[in-house]
Amino acid sequence: MTALSGGQTLAEVADDQGVADGALTRAHADEMTSSLTHHVTDLVNGVRPDRGAFGPGPGPGADLPAPDGAGDTADGPSAA
Repeated sequence: MTALSGGQTLAEVADDQGVADGALTRAHADEMTSSLTHHVTDLVNGVRPDRGAFGPGPGPGADLPAPDGAGDTADGPSAA
């Protein structure tokens, strides 16, 4: 609590503790802090995350088989 009272943010305290415990290298902690700052800034400014060229994907259940008869055409079952 002293570090927070001293003006450090919770992220700074956790970052310092992770490095002190040997769980993180200073370079990795700095990279994580920078990335987090960037993502939070984007979130606050309404910038949506990049979902890639094809969007977020088909969603849950997309790999499930279609119900019986779904996808059938007048010429017979559709090719999968």
